[in-house]
Amino acid sequence: MKKLTAILITITCSFLLVNCKSDNKKEDFTALTKNYFDDKNVLDPLGATQNGQNEYNDQLQFDMTDGYRNSQAAFFDKYQKAIQTIDTTKLSEEEKNSYQIIKW
Repeated sequence: MKKLTAILITITCSFLLVNCKSDNKKEDFTALTKNYFDDKNVLDPLGATQNGQNEYNDQLQFDMTDGYRNSQAAFFDKYQKAIQTIDTTKLSEEEKNSYQIIKW
């Protein structure tokens, strides 16, 4: 239950950071990608550990629970909405790749 609460708090805080308006759209996209991958690691700590993110080594999610599925749905909804606000014409090629990953 504590892990679920921590996940929900992390997602909520990330949501607030993503929604903060900035004059610099590049900083917005950089923050969006950082928050996306941080939130993704929280949802999949085993995958994060496999990818070298060692701060998740002591965590494990049970993805067969309603709580996990709700957190996962909130994660995808959040980033689906956030990605729609990005102007892709101003992104570098590397950023366009990140954009496509998040969009997928």
